[in-house]
Amino acid sequence: MTLFEDDSDYEAFERVIEETVERAEIRLLSYCLMSDWNTRVNRAMNKRELDAMQRSVTRGQPYGSDRWVRYAAKRLGLEPSLRPRKSPRPS
Repeated sequence: MTLFEDDSDYEAFERVIEETVERAEIRLLSYCLMSDWNTRVNRAMNKRELDAMQRSVTRGQPYGSDRWVRYAAKRLGLEPSLRPRKSPRPS
């Protein structure tokens, strides 16, 4: 599966990006188009990635590398999401 059939499709995409940036009055710092995007998107997660994604969803923890997670959690006030959950006390 290809995103662009030919160069004119790519050029049309770039025009849309330019028009959107101008209309929305935003600054676009970068973007990247990868020819193998579908391979990357459809790649199965390994156990570590899956565990990290589940923590992100269930605990509201940032998702990414360990360094990024610590940085984002601190910046966003999410440090409690990084602490291990305590087991409930037996009754």
